[in-house]
Amino acid sequence: MVTKGYSQEELIGGVSFSEMVYLLIRGELPSENVARMLEAVLVSFCDHGVTPPSTQAARMIASAGSPVHACIAGGLLAFGKNHAGAIERSMKLFQDTISKCSCEDDIPSAARELVDDHLRRNRRIPGFGHRYHNADPRAIRLLDLAEEYSCIGPHTRLAMEVQEILVEEKGVRMNVD
Repeated sequence: MVTKGYSQEELIGGVSFSEMVYLLIRGELPSENVARMLEAVLVSFCDHGVTPPSTQAARMIASAGSPVHACIAGGLLAFGKNHAGAIERSMKLFQDTISKCSCEDDIPSAARELVDDHLRRNRRIPGFGHRYHNADPRAIRLLDLAEEYSCIGPHTRLAMEVQEILVEEKGVRMNVD
């Protein structure tokens, strides 16, 4: 059996789970730093214990004796506008914003325009602010690792620029989304 040009026998025991996820998504194995960064991102998702709605949904389904795949599906289906929904909205917003930039030098002005537009319309920017933390420790750690691993691309630069503006104007910082 072959996956993206690699034999399953070589992959099993030869790559980490995060490297395999990257291979499946991108069609190539990641560099060591990219693999370490993806591993850190995946670990950051596993922090809330039993309190989030998605975890509670999965546990309720499990209490009915349902198989594990149904429990996981139920937890994922609990994602929506008010729980885990900022991830998709922030990705779309950042992708749209970056697509309008002709080069990375345009990112600071694009960030300013994005923030001004949202503030003018009295809208929150998805991925910023957190109901429990003034500064989400997961986001801080992931940004530190992104710098350490040289994994800062245009979308991360945009997020950092937006955060700089929001901290100055509203005291709002990025969350892990």
